[in-house]
Amino acid sequence: CSAGVGRSGTFMALEMCLQDLANGSPINVYQAVVSLRRCRALAVQTFEQYLSIHRAILRLGEKHGAIREADVARFYRICDQKPENVWRQC
Repeated sequence: CSAGVGRSGTFMALEMCLQDLANGSPINVYQAVVSLRRCRALAVQTFEQYLSIHRAILRLGEKHGAIREADVARFYRICDQKPENVWRQC
């Protein structure tokens, strides 16, 4: 969309999740997107945008020791097998 709602929503969801990570709270990308969409329809419009949130969190979390390498491997295994399962399993 030319309005940038999906892209800006992606960054807002990422920021929400990073705040949870910094606070030691559980991270739930799906719930972050749902919360955003209550205020702004169409936030995070594509599956690729949704996956990019997961990937960014995994990279940062692994880099800072907050996410285990095994969890990163599990995520990519799910993506390789059937990407649409990311909605339900991550």
